[in-house]
Amino acid sequence: CNRYCKPVENKYTCKDNGSKACSYNWAGDECNTCAAGYYGADCGIPCFPTEQYFCSATGKKICTDITRSSENNCAKDSPIDVASLVIASLALSLLTVALLLSVLKLFQMKAKQQSRRAMEIEEATIPLKEMHKEEQEGNTVKENVDEDSEQLYENVDEDS
Repeated sequence: CNRYCKPVENKYTCKDNGSKACSYNWAGDECNTCAAGYYGADCGIPCFPTEQYFCSATGKKICTDITRSSENNCAKDSPIDVASLVIASLALSLLTVALLLSVLKLFQMKAKQQSRRAMEIEEATIPLKEMHKEEQEGNTVKENVDEDSEQLYENVDEDS
């Protein structure tokens, strides 16, 4: 027993001969370097390269296809992403319908306003039309009176 070993939790345990038995994420005789696929100060960041991604020096997953996200291990189609896309599409559709309904309502309001204005104009012109009609009728009566008067004078002249 010529080696002294004191176990360090989550780093190594001690063998009977005093040597260190590294935890799964530590390596080296003294368990002072990260094992392959583990990164960070405490070797607590796992990253094992695949066809979809490789690992940076800090253990961050970097997708080989830049259109994918490392949040889902650079997977091609994530159910979460598809669900989010469907929800976003539905929300956009609902907003579009709401916008179209608002535009339709505005057109209806404008049409009512124009119809109301046309009725107001029509009502305002009724007295003018009646006055014009009365003037026309008055002119006709005056013309008839004038003609009757001429006839009367002619008859009087003939009698005299």
